[in-house]
Amino acid sequence: MSSEKGKNLVLRDDFKFRFHEPLGNDVQRWACTDKKCKAFMKRSSTGCIIDDSKADEHNHEPPPPEVLQKQRVSNGLKRKALDDVSERPSKMMARELDETSTMLTGNDLPNFRKSIYRQRREVYPPFPKTLAELHALSKILKRA
Repeated sequence: MSSEKGKNLVLRDDFKFRFHEPLGNDVQRWACTDKKCKAFMKRSSTGCIIDDSKADEHNHEPPPPEVLQKQRVSNGLKRKALDDVSERPSKMMARELDETSTMLTGNDLPNFRKSIYRQRREVYPPFPKTLAELHALSKILKRA
Protein backbone atom coordinates (compact mmCIF):
# COMPACT_ATOMS: atom_id res chain seq x y z
CA MET A 1 0.00 0.00 0.00
CA SER A 2 1.15 3.56 -0.62
CA SER A 3 0.62 6.61 1.54
CA GLU A 4 -0.98 9.83 0.34
CA LYS A 5 2.48 11.18 -0.40
CA GLY A 6 3.56 8.08 -2.32
CA LYS A 7 5.65 6.45 0.41
CA ASN A 8 5.50 2.69 0.92
CA LEU A 9 3.37 1.35 3.76
CA VAL A 10 3.10 -2.14 5.20
CA LEU A 11 -0.32 -3.37 6.27
CA ARG A 12 -0.31 -5.89 9.13
CA ASP A 13 -3.45 -6.93 11.03
CA ASP A 14 -5.30 -3.82 9.71
CA PHE A 15 -2.59 -1.51 11.11
CA LYS A 16 -0.42 0.57 8.80
CA PHE A 17 3.35 0.73 9.32
CA ARG A 18 5.67 3.32 7.77
CA PHE A 19 9.39 3.06 7.15
CA HIS A 20 11.11 4.56 10.18
CA GLU A 21 14.87 4.03 9.87
CA PRO A 22 17.49 1.69 8.47
CA LEU A 23 19.35 -0.45 10.98
CA GLY A 24 22.55 -2.46 10.49
CA ASN A 25 22.86 -5.62 8.39
CA ASP A 26 20.14 -4.63 5.86
CA VAL A 27 17.46 -4.49 8.55
CA GLN A 28 14.72 -1.85 8.46
CA ARG A 29 12.59 -0.58 11.30
CA TRP A 30 8.94 0.06 10.46
CA ALA A 31 6.82 2.04 12.92
CA CYS A 32 3.06 2.47 13.25
CA THR A 33 1.72 5.41 11.23
CA ASP A 34 0.10 6.80 14.38
CA LYS A 35 2.88 9.01 15.76
CA LYS A 36 1.78 8.42 19.38
CA CYS A 37 1.88 4.64 19.04
CA LYS A 38 4.98 2.72 20.11
CA ALA A 39 4.40 -0.39 17.96
CA PHE A 40 7.11 -1.30 15.47
CA MET A 41 8.58 -4.25 13.59
CA LYS A 42 11.87 -5.09 11.94
CA ARG A 43 12.11 -6.33 8.35
CA SER A 44 14.94 -7.33 6.10
CA SER A 45 15.51 -5.37 2.91
CA THR A 46 13.91 -8.27 1.00
CA GLY A 47 10.65 -7.83 2.93
CA CYS A 48 10.89 -10.78 5.34
CA ILE A 49 9.79 -9.98 8.89
CA ILE A 50 12.66 -10.49 11.32
CA ASP A 51 11.19 -9.30 14.61
CA ASP A 52 7.52 -8.48 15.16
CA SER A 53 7.33 -8.93 18.92
CA LYS A 54 6.43 -5.24 19.38
CA ALA A 55 4.12 -5.05 16.36
CA ASP A 56 0.99 -5.85 18.36
CA GLU A 57 1.55 -3.28 21.12
CA HIS A 58 -0.73 -0.60 19.70
CA ASN A 59 -2.38 1.93 21.99
CA HIS A 60 -5.23 2.62 19.53
CA GLU A 61 -7.82 0.77 17.49
CA PRO A 62 -7.16 -0.11 13.84
CA PRO A 63 -8.92 2.01 11.23
CA PRO A 64 -12.15 0.53 9.86
CA PRO A 65 -11.70 -1.62 6.72
CA GLU A 66 -13.82 0.83 4.71
CA VAL A 67 -11.36 3.64 5.45
CA LEU A 68 -8.38 1.52 4.41
CA GLN A 69 -10.13 0.55 1.18
CA LYS A 70 -10.96 4.19 0.36
CA GLN A 71 -7.36 5.21 1.03
CA ARG A 72 -6.12 2.40 -1.20
CA VAL A 73 -8.43 3.48 -4.05
CA SER A 74 -7.65 7.18 -3.65
CA ASN A 75 -3.88 6.69 -3.55
CA GLY A 76 -4.02 4.35 -6.54
CA LEU A 77 -5.96 6.96 -8.51
CA LYS A 78 -3.41 9.64 -7.62
CA ARG A 79 -0.56 7.51 -8.96
CA LYS A 80 -2.46 6.69 -12.15
CA ALA A 81 -3.37 10.37 -12.61
CA LEU A 82 0.31 11.19 -13.09
CA ASP A 83 1.00 8.19 -15.32
CA ASP A 84 -1.54 9.26 -17.96
CA VAL A 85 -2.49 12.94 -17.63
CA SER A 86 -4.72 12.88 -20.72
CA GLU A 87 -7.15 10.24 -19.41
CA ARG A 88 -10.45 11.50 -18.03
CA PRO A 89 -10.88 11.15 -14.26
CA SER A 90 -14.29 9.51 -14.65
CA LYS A 91 -12.78 6.79 -16.84
CA MET A 92 -9.95 6.19 -14.36
CA MET A 93 -12.39 6.01 -11.44
CA ALA A 94 -14.70 3.59 -13.26
CA ARG A 95 -11.82 1.23 -14.04
CA GLU A 96 -10.41 1.43 -10.50
CA LEU A 97 -13.81 0.80 -8.90
CA ASP A 98 -14.43 -2.17 -11.20
CA GLU A 99 -11.23 -3.77 -9.88
CA THR A 100 -12.09 -3.20 -6.22
CA SER A 101 -15.25 -3.81 -4.28
CA THR A 102 -15.87 -1.24 -1.61
CA MET A 103 -18.67 0.48 0.23
CA LEU A 104 -18.71 4.10 -0.96
CA THR A 105 -20.60 7.04 0.42
CA GLY A 106 -22.04 9.97 -1.52
CA ASN A 107 -18.95 12.15 -1.04
CA ASP A 108 -16.35 9.59 -2.10
CA LEU A 109 -16.57 9.98 -5.89
CA PRO A 110 -16.29 13.80 -5.85
CA ASN A 111 -13.43 13.48 -3.36
CA PHE A 112 -11.64 11.01 -5.64
CA ARG A 113 -12.12 13.36 -8.61
CA LYS A 114 -10.79 16.34 -6.64
CA SER A 115 -7.74 14.38 -5.52
CA ILE A 116 -6.96 13.47 -9.15
CA TYR A 117 -7.19 17.11 -10.27
CA ARG A 118 -5.16 18.26 -7.25
CA GLN A 119 -2.42 15.74 -8.03
CA ARG A 120 -2.27 16.77 -11.69
CA ARG A 121 -2.20 20.45 -10.76
CA GLU A 122 1.13 19.92 -8.99
CA VAL A 123 2.70 18.77 -12.27
CA TYR A 124 1.38 21.51 -14.54
CA PRO A 125 3.16 24.87 -14.59
CA PRO A 126 1.24 27.71 -12.96
CA PHE A 127 -0.72 30.15 -15.11
CA PRO A 128 1.13 33.41 -15.77
CA LYS A 129 -0.25 36.31 -13.71
CA THR A 130 1.42 39.18 -15.52
CA LEU A 131 2.23 39.99 -19.11
CA ALA A 132 5.96 39.69 -18.37
CA GLU A 133 5.46 36.14 -17.04
CA LEU A 134 3.52 35.28 -20.20
CA HIS A 135 6.35 36.48 -22.44
CA ALA A 136 8.95 34.63 -20.38
CA LEU A 137 6.88 31.43 -20.59
CA SER A 138 6.40 31.78 -24.34
CA LYS A 139 10.19 32.13 -24.81
CA ILE A 140 10.75 28.95 -22.81
CA LEU A 141 8.13 27.06 -24.82
CA LYS A 142 9.63 28.21 -28.15
CA ARG A 143 13.01 26.74 -27.14
CA ALA A 144 11.46 23.39 -26.23
